[in-house]
Amino acid sequence: MDNAADVVDQIIVRYDPTLRALAPVATTLPDSALVSDRFLALVDAPYRTRDAGAGPGLSVVRVPDDPTRRTMIVRRAPDASSGRLAVGAHVLVGTGVDARTGLGLADWDGWFPTGELPDTLEPIPQDHLQDLATPGFRRLSDAAREPGVRQELARFVDALLRAGDGRLTVVGHSADPLVLLAGARAILGSYVSADWAFGVGEAAQQPDVRISFLLPDVRAFRGQVADLTGYPPQSDHLEAAHVLVSAYRRYPDAAAWETARQSADVYDAESLLAWAYDGAASDAEPREHEIEKLRRHAQEADGARHSLAQRVVQLEAEQAALEEERERLRQRAEEAERATARLAATAARPSEPLPGVDRERWGRIRQLIRELGELFDVDSGQEIEAQLDQVVARARATREPRRAAAPVEPEPHTWDLDVDLESGTFAQTVWRSVGMVALVLAIVVVVAMAS
Repeated sequence: MDNAADVVDQIIVRYDPTLRALAPVATTLPDSALVSDRFLALVDAPYRTRDAGAGPGLSVVRVPDDPTRRTMIVRRAPDASSGRLAVGAHVLVGTGVDARTGLGLADWDGWFPTGELPDTLEPIPQDHLQDLATPGFRRLSDAAREPGVRQELARFVDALLRAGDGRLTVVGHSADPLVLLAGARAILGSYVSADWAFGVGEAAQQPDVRISFLLPDVRAFRGQVADLTGYPPQSDHLEAAHVLVSAYRRYPDAAAWETARQSADVYDAESLLAWAYDGAASDAEPREHEIEKLRRHAQEADGARHSLAQRVVQLEAEQAALEEERERLRQRAEEAERATARLAATAARPSEPLPGVDRERWGRIRQLIRELGELFDVDSGQEIEAQLDQVVARARATREPRRAAAPVEPEPHTWDLDVDLESGTFAQTVWRSVGMVALVLAIVVVVAMAS
């Protein structure tokens, strides 16, 4: 083949342990410069250990940095033959291949992404490759007419209508992604977007892939996300999508469908939507979109009811927590009232001052004790006063026998310092009193800090 546009080149890429990178192991490309770092980045896939048993993936994307604007079809799969989980890939590169070609070659028996290499690798004539792809695409587009695919296909078409030329990641699908892509490609053609670059079984979002079907638990970071498990919260195109899918299922094949679109003078997205809202010639199921619209409203109502029930449960839990808090505050208030009563009783309790200390000074001492008790806690103040009362009682008991034996009666309300100092009784009494008060205060501080 003299004309490069008439053939499709092949490249087989494997992980090279020596280079620690992907590298071509077989190719029909006359110019290896096409296999750039960006080219290999699009071929690569960051497989995780859990992906070792994943099936082969398929993607169709434009060749990066290619002046001839060729497209490549990539068949990739996890490959551990190098001793490291990596990607093995078989790539077809040509000017005449597109998403339709890639979908049609999904079951081609000429793929060698892993395993032994073929004995020979030759360029494939463009016409021959298209002949191989056409029956495969027809099988997939016919499968998209099956009743079990209808709802997911309508939600996928709706998502594509909303995304326009933007990126779209699809999750929550149970149908074969290749069937969904073939059905949507047959229904929409290039009217909504000419870019049908897609990836199925992707281990990560690729920068140049517009429509991505990711492996399970792989997060999407760019573009819109379409969850096919239910209807979108709001969409202006869902009814049109259901009409288009219903009309597509009415026609026997893709050729008849394309003829109907041309007869309706559909030439862009706006005219396609106008045709859809006019019924899209889906007379066989004239009220199908009405039924789907009602089903969608019912699902939205169920969702709202579920959210309301969750809110009721949350409010009941909050009410129970408030009741518990109110009971706790009531108990604390009762404890405070009892403590206040005890403190008032203690403050009002009459007591005799220490010998030699007038009543006014003794009253100030007791007031200071009460303030210390309030500073730490109520019970501590009462304990201090109780201990002080005991100190006073012991001091009075010690003083009375000595006063009875003394030859000289001391003046009232004074200490006999000569006798007390000589016998040591005064010092012992004072230090014992100070020690008890210090001990009580220490206990109060520890209790206060612990609480």
